[in-house]
Amino acid sequence: MKLMKTKISLTVLIMLVLITSLWAAIGDWHNYTYSDDSQGIACDSSHVWCITSGGLISYNSLTGDLTKYLNSDGLGDIDLKSITVDSAGSIFVGGSNAALTKIAADGTISVEEFVYTNETKYQILSLHADGEILWVGTEIGVAKFLIYHNGGEFQEVYADLGDLPSEMAVRAILTIGNYLWAGTDSGLAYIEKDNALPQNPDNWTTITRDENGLTNSLIKSMVAVSDTLMVGTTGGVFQLGSDSLWDYIGPSAITIFDLEYFNGILYAATSSGIYQRSAGVWSLLPTDSLITDDAVGVAIDSSGNIWGAFDKGALGKYDSSY
Repeated sequence: MKLMKTKISLTVLIMLVLITSLWAAIGDWHNYTYSDDSQGIACDSSHVWCITSGGLISYNSLTGDLTKYLNSDGLGDIDLKSITVDSAGSIFVGGSNAALTKIAADGTISVEEFVYTNETKYQILSLHADGEILWVGTEIGVAKFLIYHNGGEFQEVYADLGDLPSEMAVRAILTIGNYLWAGTDSGLAYIEKDNALPQNPDNWTTITRDENGLTNSLIKSMVAVSDTLMVGTTGGVFQLGSDSLWDYIGPSAITIFDLEYFNGILYAATSSGIYQRSAGVWSLLPTDSLITDDAVGVAIDSSGNIWGAFDKGALGKYDSSY
């Protein structure tokens, strides 16, 4: 595989190759995928991982090496929609064809298929690692994946989340304390993680759009800030108060694709760039040298560097100046 690097001023450390070629034997077809259509990002102790519509990109922050993973390298899907890192350092990615791919810390790759019906392949839209459990947001609800049971397997599917419409797409998923939260196009649902009958919709509590201060905006992302739920929507960020009422906290009426919290600062990947919120004040990071400011993901690496994934703008690192 061949990767090219492009440097755009000081802001963007890396711009991934527009087309990556997987070389085959003479006379065979070569496979090409477009890599700049980023769809999410995550960091572990030594790597930055970027999911795209054309495969998975790994940047080694220690050596500067770029690696691209395709189906031929063991991925179950290349049109990727979700990514997370578990406590053991394993990377999980999910995409459009119901395949969940795990890349263990030792480099071993395994794939499990999410099965709800025998024929339809549902997208895996969101992932959240919680100890030995991986919570999976799919097109038709929440799935529970046991990371270490039989080498990893799906155990249960919850398609009826309280009063929300049945088989809703779960676009954001998160645990806070003993509660599991699911964000959908119709609102939020939550339940105690150890509930004995999560398949029963009566055991879920729901907060629909336009209720208790949450506007009619669509939910795109979630993050916990000191056990307080923050929700990113198509109309900004909302904070759940202790009185179960939502407070709008900005940054403006724009889409919040991803939220990250690190060292007391809240970061938001938005359609206008990456914002950070400190001491209640939002500020937009400079966008001068970006190919595009349409940020779809934000992550912080082990050294505290800010990384962004951009729609049709690949992967960039902020150097605290540009």
